[in-house]
Amino acid sequence: MDQSDVNSSHRRRLAAGLAAAAAAGATAAALTLPVSHAEPAPAPPAPAPADPTPP
Repeated sequence: MDQSDVNSSHRRRLAAGLAAAAAAGATAAALTLPVSHAEPAPAPPAPAPADPTPP
């Protein structure tokens, strides 16, 4: 095996490890976000207007 094969194999392992670490970090960051940064809930529907005609 020549030196270039060793280096390319090492680079692939390093890239895979970095990708896994980045994915784990992104997941951890998403789980620790405060609720205030979450998307707000939709507003409740407006109440129906009162019937203007007297009984």
